[in-house]
Amino acid sequence: MKKQLCVMAAACGLLSLASCSDDENVIIDQPVLTEGEQVILLDVQNTDVLATKSRPLYSTENKGAEEVTDVALLIFKMDPATNDGYPMTLERVIPISRWDQLSTVYNYGRQYSYKLEGTQKLKAGSSYTIIAVGQNETESDVIPPYKIVDSTDGSSIPELTESSWTDLNWNASAVNGDGFLKTVALGEGIRAGEIFSGTSVPVDLNISNDANDTGFTAEVLLKRQVAGVIGYFNQIPAYVNAGTDGNLATRKVRLVASAKNTQIDLSRSLGDQSDDATGEGKTESVVNGFTPATADAKYMASTGDDDAYIVYEIDLKDWFVPAETANGGVSPQDYWGINPVAEGTEIPTLGTNGTSWKNPLDGTNSNPRIATNAVLAGEFVIPFEKSLENNTFELQLIGNNGSEDVILRKWNVKLDAASKTANDADYIYNIYRNHLYQIGKRGGGDDPVDPGKDPDEPQPLDNTQDLTIKINDNWEIIHNMGID
Repeated sequence: MKKQLCVMAAACGLLSLASCSDDENVIIDQPVLTEGEQVILLDVQNTDVLATKSRPLYSTENKGAEEVTDVALLIFKMDPATNDGYPMTLERVIPISRWDQLSTVYNYGRQYSYKLEGTQKLKAGSSYTIIAVGQNETESDVIPPYKIVDSTDGSSIPELTESSWTDLNWNASAVNGDGFLKTVALGEGIRAGEIFSGTSVPVDLNISNDANDTGFTAEVLLKRQVAGVIGYFNQIPAYVNAGTDGNLATRKVRLVASAKNTQIDLSRSLGDQSDDATGEGKTESVVNGFTPATADAKYMASTGDDDAYIVYEIDLKDWFVPAETANGGVSPQDYWGINPVAEGTEIPTLGTNGTSWKNPLDGTNSNPRIATNAVLAGEFVIPFEKSLENNTFELQLIGNNGSEDVILRKWNVKLDAASKTANDADYIYNIYRNHLYQIGKRGGGDDPVDPGKDPDEPQPLDNTQDLTIKINDNWEIIHNMGID
C-alpha cells in the first residue's frame, strides 16, 4: 500500500500542484520506493521567482532556488480526537543546512529528496503534517535570517540549522499570528528579506490494509511569503517651485505606503496551496503580515502627525553628480548647479544641464543594468491590508528647505484593472504575498548585440499623470503600476 501524497506548500516558486493524480501537475521526479521507505520531496522553484542575489530588490529575473541555503522540516503529529487534527504537537525538527549544495537542478528550479531513517521515521497509528521553512541564512545586513517564534507563548525558536524545538503545539487560526510559526518583529530601520514556507497535506499512517508498510512519498512546494516593490524612474525634474519656499532642488524620490507590518505568519493559509493563478482560476491573494510599524512619513495632503510608511527612498546625489560650482544649498543653483528657467519653460531634468549620471550599483549587486539617467530602488515588503484613510502608495519628490524635508510633488499610484481582486480599488488595495509591484518596467535593457529586445522602460517623472501598477506574472502576479 504505497502512498504518494502531494504536499502543497509555500515556496520560492509559484507553480502549484493541483492534483497528485494529474500527471501534468507532477513536477518533481518521483523515486521508486522499497517497502517502508519514507521520503519527503522538497521543491524550491525558479519558475516565476525573482532574483534574490541583490539586496535590495533590483531585478525580475527568474532566479531564487539557489539562494536558499537552509531549510527546516517541522513534523507535527495530528490530534486524532479532533476532526481537523488540531492542536498538532511538534514531533521533530529536521534541519537541512546545506540546501544550496545538496539540492539538484531540474526543469523548474531545485529539488531534494530527504529520506527519513531510523528514529526519524514516522510511526504507524497516527497522521502527520509537515511544514517546511527555507531562507538564505548567510546574509547579515538584512533580515533574513528571520528569527522564528512560537506564537503560543512568544518564546524565540533557534535558527533553522538547529533542532532543539520540542513540545510545541500548532493550532490553526484565521487570525495572523495566532497560528504556530511567526517571525520576530523587525526592528526600526531593518529591511525585510525573503522567506519561504509551505505545508503538506496530512500523511495518514493509520494503516488498515497492510500494517507492515508505512512507506510514503510527500511533496513540499515552498512559496515566497513576502511581496516585492520596485521603482524605476527617469526624467526627474531638477527642481520644483515650492511656493513660499521658492525653487527647491529635488533631492529624493520616495515611495510611501498606508501601512507597514513587522511580522509574518508562516503558517497562514498553508493548507490550501492550490491558490495559484495557474490553478483553477484562483489567485495568491493572501495577506499574512501583522504587527503594525510606527509611521515615519507623511502623505502630501497630511496636516497632522505622520500617517505614512517609507517603502524606499532614493537619494538622488547617489545617482547624479552636482556641478563643481554647487555648494549643497537648497536651491537648484546651489545643489545641482542649475539655474531656474523662465516661468512656462520646461524645467531641466537631472542628467542634463551640468549634472552627470552614475550607476552606484556597479561593482556590487551583480552589476544590474540601468538605463542612463534613470534611478532604481526595490524592497521586499511584508504583506499588509489596505487602509481606507489613504491611497495604498504615494510616490513623492522630496526637497529640503534647510530645516526639514519638503514634499515637492506627489503621484497617486494606480492598480491596473487586470490586477484587481474583489477587495481592490484603483488606489486602495491590499499588498499580497508572492506579488511583485513595480513602477517602471525592468526588462533586460538594450543589449548592443540584440537592441530593442525586452528594453527597459523607466517611468518618467516630468509629468503629473497617475501611476498605474500591474502585478507581474513572473511572480505569482507582477503589477506594472502607473502614476497619476
